[in-house]
Amino acid sequence: MELTHSEAERANDEKLRELGYVPGPDRASFSDFVAMKVIALKRTHQYGNVYGANALPMGMAQHKGLVRNVCVRVDAMRIAELDALTELLDCNKQEFVLELLVAGMEQAKAALRTAGLEKAFDTAVDRKLDEAGFSVVPPGEGGFWGTHYQGKPIINPDARHHEKMARGISGTIGEALPENEA
Repeated sequence: MELTHSEAERANDEKLRELGYVPGPDRASFSDFVAMKVIALKRTHQYGNVYGANALPMGMAQHKGLVRNVCVRVDAMRIAELDALTELLDCNKQEFVLELLVAGMEQAKAALRTAGLEKAFDTAVDRKLDEAGFSVVPPGEGGFWGTHYQGKPIINPDARHHEKMARGISGTIGEALPENEA
């Protein structure tokens, strides 16, 4: 059987629908694209980096004692849901759970502030950080206070490599689809 391009495209779209997909762009596709880009930009402005809540574990990855497991036991049904969510959202459990944990901690800290307990929290967290070997150093040329661990700056020598890997897909797309080819 021979089909025209349009007939073949409609047949492929129908097959995709049978498999549970919504084929091709629609009127909302560009709005979705813009919303996705705005959200990515917002996260960069919120965190100061493209990695969000996962930037600190990346930066501390070279210091084994600075990235720890929180040992949370989770029932099998929640694990199945978490696996499905992370699969559909195209992220790993580390990314998902750390974003969730940081957001929950911010919510709890806001509740403490509202209750007038911000100073008590600050005292407790400062004590915990001091006990763990963290210290702050005065601003350098960049104007920001720095954090040191056991008297040394926290630097991940592989950070540039991680950044290149995370942004590599953009370069790949650019190479595969040069602007002068339409």
